[in-house]
Amino acid sequence: MNRIEYLNNLAQSNVQFNLGAGTPPLELYPTFDINNYLEIFKSNNSSDVLNYHKTSGIIPELASETLKLNEGINCPSAEIILTNGTQEAIALACNVFRNKTIACLDPYYPGIVDTVRMVGGKLKIIPEDRMFEELEKLESGSLFYICADFSNPTGKTLTIDQRKEIITIAERRNLYVFDDATYRELNLLEKVNTLYSINQERVIHSMSFSKILSPGLRTAFVFLPKLLTSKFLAAKANLSINSSGITQAIVGGWLLENNFQINNHLPLLKSRLKKNQSVLNDYDCIYSGGFFTTLNLNIKTSFDWCQEILQDKNIAVCPMRMFSESKSYEKSIRIAIANLNEIDLRKSIELIFKEHQ
Repeated sequence: MNRIEYLNNLAQSNVQFNLGAGTPPLELYPTFDINNYLEIFKSNNSSDVLNYHKTSGIIPELASETLKLNEGINCPSAEIILTNGTQEAIALACNVFRNKTIACLDPYYPGIVDTVRMVGGKLKIIPEDRMFEELEKLESGSLFYICADFSNPTGKTLTIDQRKEIITIAERRNLYVFDDATYRELNLLEKVNTLYSINQERVIHSMSFSKILSPGLRTAFVFLPKLLTSKFLAAKANLSINSSGITQAIVGGWLLENNFQINNHLPLLKSRLKKNQSVLNDYDCIYSGGFFTTLNLNIKTSFDWCQEILQDKNIAVCPMRMFSESKSYEKSIRIAIANLNEIDLRKSIELIFKEHQ
């Protein structure tokens, strides 16, 4: 089974302690009134949401305003496209760069690795501790995929110095960087400047509404270097023609009603994440935001081991080997913590340690 399909199935399971699926706990989000947002959008925009429209989308101007008000970055609407979530943006990038090297860090998000392989691209998986050295070796025109804020699967965040060094190498080596900003707004500390803010001509910045609003919207804003825009539009036109005008209108109406502020509605979610952070600290888990972190054990993990945990303790987890080519992670699991309160999170971790440590 495809790894993304596996994770999607896990997200829909009714297991008591689901530490495997990175799904947002929508019960902690404000009530989402679809019809209201559609009406707000229609009263402010004449676009026909039911028909075909430009490949780039019907709300790039709203996307531009969103970036400006939340990140202080100006991006022309002509350099923005709407995609069916960040996963489609990844697929577009893999098509555009399929004749060049596409690199990512190990541990990795399966959606990038499997897509590169699907399109027959040249994949390079870089160990985390050799990131800068290996970036220096990439051929001119290569693409480097990274989730700079609260990455999936490790939950790690790049420092400002690391971000600056990546851009310095990209400028020197003529590289492009795809920054998956899906989890950026789920921060518990002050946000670090985006890679895109450092160099807009080297970075593809993709922000998704899947985790901050609703996965069902399948909507992401992709901010592109000017030189790549036409290539992405060509790939998008042949891959999906255009994204749903209806879901774009819903997102647009929500943005208009909330004055383009994309995280003011998340206090309940962040309160849970903060409480869970205190629990994770007791188990030496590094966590400062997002949905994921790594739990290290004293035994080797595998899919069979995870199945045993599921059957015996009703706990769903994912082995880190699912996200890595290296044996260095064979005693680690990725845990998704957003869907459990602090009591259930502690209980599930204690059960894992008690029975299988």
